[in-house]
Amino acid sequence: MDGLLKIALRLADRLGPTQAAIVLVLAVVGLIAVPLATVAGALPYFAIIVAVAAAVVAGLLILARLDGTIPGGLDEEGRAAVRAVLLAARDDVARFLGSPKDRCRANVVAENRLGRLQINKDLMVNMEEVAEWEISMKPGKGCSGAAWCAEQPRVGIHPFDDDDGLEPDQQRFVDPDLRWIVSVPIVVDGRPKWVVNIDGEDGRTREEVEAAIPTLMNHVPPLKQNAAKA
Repeated sequence: MDGLLKIALRLADRLGPTQAAIVLVLAVVGLIAVPLATVAGALPYFAIIVAVAAAVVAGLLILARLDGTIPGGLDEEGRAAVRAVLLAARDDVARFLGSPKDRCRANVVAENRLGRLQINKDLMVNMEEVAEWEISMKPGKGCSGAAWCAEQPRVGIHPFDDDDGLEPDQQRFVDPDLRWIVSVPIVVDGRPKWVVNIDGEDGRTREEVEAAIPTLMNHVPPLKQNAAKA
């Protein structure tokens, strides 16, 4: 049992929990169903096992789909307005820090249908690392998750420690060149609706990035107006 648990945890770290569960379900079904298929009169039981396995895999795939879907949204005009604000915020923070604009990025993180947080693919600037679009974090994990729960700005500096780090299966999606991130929550009607992130690939101290928080905060009002519509 301990060996199976270790295998499951290792698969979850490498593949993600949903993919790991699917692999384990198929492996267990294979170990049971293949020998059973050769036993006379066992065909009905074999069919039941396969059907149950198919249902479980389908359920896991549905959960994975929900984990990648952010409910609600803005029309194209609203999305364009948010991207314009993100671009201005990215430029202002980069200018404040003396960082190259092309090495700084901006994005909006929102809650998906499973209550986890992920990047809204329609609301980002200079996010060329496609793998990062798949990040799904538990509230409280990562810089964005910490800002979401505290409803206060948060700063993360590489190497990201336990307070700034993501869950192990999500860390593999992060840009390896990422060096800092500043996260500001957008609170609407008394609860967080979005987290706006500006990050960069050039080395900066925590004190330097914390000093840039007011610069990002200057862009919160128009973002809040759009978040209320989303």
